Amino acid sequence: MASKDPNSESLPLHPGQIPPMYQPLAAKEIRLLVIQPGVFREPVRCALKTVSLDDEPPPRFEALSYC
Repeated sequence: MASKDPNSESLPLHPGQIPPMYQPLAAKEIRLLVIQPGVFREPVRCALKTVSLDDEPPPRFEALSYC
């Protein structure tokens, strides 16, 4: 029998049963994935942050592609 991964969560089998994780975005809002500093062999830690493109000063970020 395979051991259960302690970092995984059990989700319902049907997508309609999954509760929303966040609220819809307002106009000119985006979500940024903030990658936290760490050590090479540690798991990647990150946070999801909602920002407005109308903020002064505007939010700073780097765009990454994952194609």
